Amino acid sequence: MLLCAARIATFLVMCAALCAQAADPPEAQLQREAAAARLFEIPLYRELATRQVYEALQMLPEEQRRKSVSALRDPKIVQLLKEAVIRSTANTFTVREIEVVRRFLEADEARSIVDKIERFQFALLKEAFAAAIINPELAPLIFPQ
Repeated sequence: MLLCAARIATFLVMCAALCAQAADPPEAQLQREAAAARLFEIPLYRELATRQVYEALQMLPEEQRRKSVSALRDPKIVQLLKEAVIRSTANTFTVREIEVVRRFLEADEARSIVDKIERFQFALLKEAFAAAIINPELAPLIFPQ
């Protein structure tokens, strides 16, 4: 739960500028899809998307996870997954939001920030444990069962 919160917090920090963007009109779907496809061309974005897929697969039962990982060796499945990521991005974000993320991921600092996310998550978890030890009443809020 806490790691999920850390990922959400990290994403919000990286994409804070997105909140101020106005929504695209519905007829802009093709523009959103084109922007999402350009975003997918960035190696760091593909790496992040791939990581998310594999992390999601870890939540599946063992047999289903094994079959799913095996299926990802098929280029046709990978292509379908790519198309799903592009469609989902286009259906979720505006063109301006996608462009902000693209510009960020193209920046030299993006790799360093992404590489530090796990360190950030560990530091946040460490702080949460410390807070729960100092004030045991926080434990159920930080670590729900």
